[in-house]
Amino acid sequence: MSDERPLDPADGGVTTEARGRILLMGLDRPAKMNGYTPQMAR
Repeated sequence: MSDERPLDPADGGVTTEARGRILLMGLDRPAKMNGYTPQMAR
């Protein structure tokens, strides 16, 4: 199960994948070297 929810095309996005009881999260922000922003927590 995958769910990709881009914040803004310029910001990249966050991908999530559920594997049983584990949730994997990936950052897709190559321009910012996959840096995390407070907006991504929303």
